[in-house]
Amino acid sequence: MKKCVLLALFIFLVGCTDQHIVENVGFVQALGLDMTEEQSEFLISAVVPQIEPDAANDREFLTTKSDSDKEAMLSLSRQSNRQIENGQLRNVLFGEETAKNGVLEQINTMNRDPIFGTRVKVSVVRGKAYELLSEPYTQHPQVSEYLDALIEKESRLHMAPETRLHQFTRDLYEKGIDPIAPLIKRGDDKIALDGIALFRGDTYVDKIDPVDARIFFFLHGNFSAGAVHLQLEDDRIEKNVQLLFDSIRNKQDINVMKADNPEDITIDINVHIKGALLEYNGPLDITEDKGLHELEQQLGQSVEKRAQRVIQKLQAKQVDSLGLGRRVKNHLSYQQWNGMDWHKVYPQINVHVHVKADINDIGVYS
Repeated sequence: MKKCVLLALFIFLVGCTDQHIVENVGFVQALGLDMTEEQSEFLISAVVPQIEPDAANDREFLTTKSDSDKEAMLSLSRQSNRQIENGQLRNVLFGEETAKNGVLEQINTMNRDPIFGTRVKVSVVRGKAYELLSEPYTQHPQVSEYLDALIEKESRLHMAPETRLHQFTRDLYEKGIDPIAPLIKRGDDKIALDGIALFRGDTYVDKIDPVDARIFFFLHGNFSAGAVHLQLEDDRIEKNVQLLFDSIRNKQDINVMKADNPEDITIDINVHIKGALLEYNGPLDITEDKGLHELEQQLGQSVEKRAQRVIQKLQAKQVDSLGLGRRVKNHLSYQQWNGMDWHKVYPQINVHVHVKADINDIGVYS
């Protein structure tokens, strides 16, 4: 009996100790990095959820200027009644200017520090990360959870990538592909997706607008997703034809035809999209096979044109976000690939997109 009492007392004391430790530690869940005007150090912003029931706010928002993450954590801790740690960090947000100046050093620092964890999400903020994280967001006071849910949803719908630290690092160091990340912005009491951030190496150079994000992912790989809205051009009517697809399925196949000169390499990207037509406001009678077949051709041609424009943009910016270099590498010898400056060759190669569209079912149209 005495042993049971002692054991119960020990468990109670351990529980109290653990609770005391948790209450005295503040875990950063979102971290923002912005360039200062001097560009010699960073403005680091941290969001720490508040667990005290009597606290006036649901979170602590802390900032400091530093060129070292260790020094930054110490500085942030001095602003709080709790010890600040990175053990539950979910999101790292690079301000736009920071990303444009290159993030190699910061990415390397994060990879060296096991506290960060490879599953941390990397995003770019249109403007300053400080301004986005400091906003109270009355409907979403826990901004880190809000960010997580937003990026996860947009990634599931193939409107934005969900870029983990290990994925960004892998694409940063592998020749033949460049990293991508979600681009987000601050709105009126909300955070909104602003497209896909395109990197050349570690430097943010441009973006894919949200309207072209699904086209980008058609090119990027195979997926199944939900509804997608597309707009077609039809010379027979003044207004643009609107299409709404559901249960889109996309298959992508890439063929490389090598040549003696690297500049003469040709890449064919074959995209096959399938889906159910929910809405259509064009002139074709899609209840007839002839009209439906013509609409499929129009759809394929429209997506093809938009996809070709995306490719042209990527080549003009010298960013291989689709990883076409990986495919070319498989058709070259080790010496040929290692001796090639892919970022210089890539804009000159011929890339052709071919799109086949199948409409499996039709719904409401007018």
